[in-house]
Amino acid sequence: MSPLNEGEDRAMGDKRQLRNGTGGIVVGAVVVLAALSITAAVSFTAGNDSGTADAVRHFESRVFPSPSPTSAAQTTPVQPFHTKHIFSVNPNEAVRSVYQNIAQGSVDDACGRFREDVQDKFAQDVGQADCRAAVEALHEQVTSLNDYAESLPSYVSGPAPAGVVTIDSCMFDVEGGPALGVFQLTQVDKGQWLITGHSPGPEKCLPR
Repeated sequence: MSPLNEGEDRAMGDKRQLRNGTGGIVVGAVVVLAALSITAAVSFTAGNDSGTADAVRHFESRVFPSPSPTSAAQTTPVQPFHTKHIFSVNPNEAVRSVYQNIAQGSVDDACGRFREDVQDKFAQDVGQADCRAAVEALHEQVTSLNDYAESLPSYVSGPAPAGVVTIDSCMFDVEGGPALGVFQLTQVDKGQWLITGHSPGPEKCLPR
């Protein structure tokens, strides 16, 4: 092959490569322009429609993805979750539940039946530093779980109480552990009863 023919062949090859490369660029440009046109058309018809606007943003994010931000789980510390305490709908049941919770050693359930400031008052009245220590110490004094848990009846016959009620442990036969003094209860939302006051009483009630 003559040098002239070799030069012509190389020139033709370069032209083919140029056409192929240019074709790829053109195809890419067409795709981008088409995406922009669709986005513009959808944006134009979106107006103030938040649903359509969301669709536009979703489409743009698929066509032109951006780096994903750091997830909230990586940047925000997990906060402890606390369930809401459900109170009794009868004042006698509320006090009886305190006895039951102490018999079972359920600190959170027993203390949760008292208003927060009254938890400390209850602890002081039984000679302890805080409500947790009070429940744990009283639990150690329980000699019969079933008898102590059932020292107070769930309900007392008579007219339905309302407002504020006082319940003295020594009104009942407390067995299987120490008597817990006098409770004041206040009716709160949804007819539930919260212990809002406490005063000490004898550890052993006099025979009735």
